[in-house]
Order: sequence, then C-alpha cells, then structure tokens
Amino acid sequence: MRKQIWLYSFLALIIFLIVSVWIHQQTKPLDIGLITIDEMTLRKLAIKKVMPDFPDASKTSGSKGVAVVQLRIDQRGNAAEVEVLQAPDTLTGSAVSNAVKQWAFEPFTANGQAAQVRGKLTFYYKISNCGARVEDPRQVKSSAANPCLPTE
Repeated sequence: MRKQIWLYSFLALIIFLIVSVWIHQQTKPLDIGLITIDEMTLRKLAIKKVMPDFPDASKTSGSKGVAVVQLRIDQRGNAAEVEVLQAPDTLTGSAVSNAVKQWAFEPFTANGQAAQVRGKLTFYYKISNCGARVEDPRQVKSSAANPCLPTE
C-alpha cells in the first residue's frame, strides 16, 4: 500500500511539473523586436518636445536646409539612440541631436506589450528676410503662405 501511495504521489508531481512547464511556455512574452513607425505617428507619441536651436555661427554662414535624425525609442519612451542622417552643417546636426535626446514619448505597445520603435524626425532650417528659424514639417506647411508669420 505504501508503494502505491508513493508511486501516485510521484506521478502527480511529474504531471504537475509537466503542466507547469507547458503553462510557462505558453505565457512567455513575445519577442516583438524593433518596430519602424512613420514620422507623423512618432510626433503624435511625443509628450515632451524640444525644438533645436539655430546656432549663431550657422546663421552667420547662411547654413540652411533640412536636418533629419533617426532615433530608437526604448520601451519606457526614452530616446535611446539618436543618429543624424542629414544636416546643413555639423553645428545644426549637433543642435538637432541634442534637442531630440531630450524628447519623451508615450511607450509604444504592440500585442499589449511595450515595444521599441525606430523612426525619423525632420527639421527645416530656414533663413529669409524675416530672420532665421527652425520648423518642423507641420510648421512648414502653415508658414508656406506667409513666411514672415511667427512659428509656434
């Protein structure tokens, strides 16, 4: 009789372990990886934005044009990596990089889990008879009609 109790207890323990391992494998988080999102979605996720400066030396030298950065946002919504892909000069590139590193984002979720995302941000360095300024794509559209209106 004791052998049967011991055998049933041992079998119950084995079954319990097998079921526990199976349940654990079923509930493991998915490896979502790095998700690429478009610029407008990235800007909508931003909860803290810092516009880049227009360095005085760049203004004086007449540097104007487009600056583009690619960034990776971690699961907590922090700008974890910022890479300047294009800039009118090195000073404006540094200004954009420093500004974007201060941005904060709503964490992006996929399948109910926080995920890392990658995206690009564009800034326009403009010089006109109204002065020098930095704009984002939304401001470029609104200032096209009257370039001397102040930007937000």
